[in-house]
Amino acid sequence: MISRDELARLFKEDDEFTAQHRAWMDRCRPAGGPLALQRRAAGGGLLHRVTDNALQRAPEAHADNNQDDAGWVFSEAQFESIALALHLVAKELTQERDEALAKRDQKIAELRETVVDLRGRIETLTQMFAKSGGEVIALPNWRKHGT
Repeated sequence: MISRDELARLFKEDDEFTAQHRAWMDRCRPAGGPLALQRRAAGGGLLHRVTDNALQRAPEAHADNNQDDAGWVFSEAQFESIALALHLVAKELTQERDEALAKRDQKIAELRETVVDLRGRIETLTQMFAKSGGEVIALPNWRKHGT
């Protein structure tokens, strides 16, 4: 059950979020007028769309681009920078993976040593039990009956 204090806190957070969203929408609104608004007509499901900037042209490509680079967004230097960044990230991730695998392999080796040690102990106990004649000692029943 949610308490009144919890509800009040949630309502306050929602009001703050709504105010932040309205402020963001006001900042995003073009200087010339409204954002693309859609309003339902009173009588049916038709939408009326209001846009003030629908016929604006896309910016022209830079004049310094070669014909070969006309379809590319990045220059050759930017491609080289991106390739270098990707190489460095891949190298770092590979190194992290290799370190994690080395830790895992070390842990596996330690556990194998433990298993070998425990097998040796079990073997020793089994031999000791066989030498003692295999007598089983009866222990008292300590469990409660009827539970």
